[in-house]
Amino acid sequence: GTIDRETFEPAMENFYMTDTISRASITMSECTATANGDRFAEVVSDD
Repeated sequence: GTIDRETFEPAMENFYMTDTISRASITMSECTATANGDRFAEVVSDD
């Protein structure tokens, strides 16, 4: 086939939060929020 010169974009915006264990982890939520410039800053507190 031919190769297009279009910009590559990831298939998933937030790969690290695609599994159940990572989504339930407060630590992963905080790390992902930091890595993504707080776009995913909805962190669940353990209070």
